[in-house]
Amino acid sequence: MRERHKALERLLEVKSQLHKLEEARLNDIQRRKQAVTEERSAMFAFLGNVETNDSLILGLACRQIARGAKGEQELDAAEQAQKQALLKRGAQKLALEKILKETKQALERDAERKGLIEIGERLAKSARTSLP
Repeated sequence: MRERHKALERLLEVKSQLHKLEEARLNDIQRRKQAVTEERSAMFAFLGNVETNDSLILGLACRQIARGAKGEQELDAAEQAQKQALLKRGAQKLALEKILKETKQALERDAERKGLIEIGERLAKSARTSLP
């Protein structure tokens, strides 16, 4: 039982590290998504000065905006997938924590039971020696 408890603790550590990794990936995706959004906003601001810009430059800016929109859609999909993975990893971690808690309680009950048995045996031995 103790080996199982130790194995569950190690597994929980691994699950916790994987959960942190999933969170870091989600933060990275959100950071990249924010950068794309800021770049697109800058391009729209650039397009606001139509009178001062050349039509070739405006065409390039429009293509850049279209690429940015496509990239943002891809990042949205990646973000949703990462959120799902994070939820799944979190659920696994919670389930493992519950199992680990139950195992710990079982070990404590077992240790208490063994202690009570030892006390009972000592009392039984001392009672026999006092009789004639």
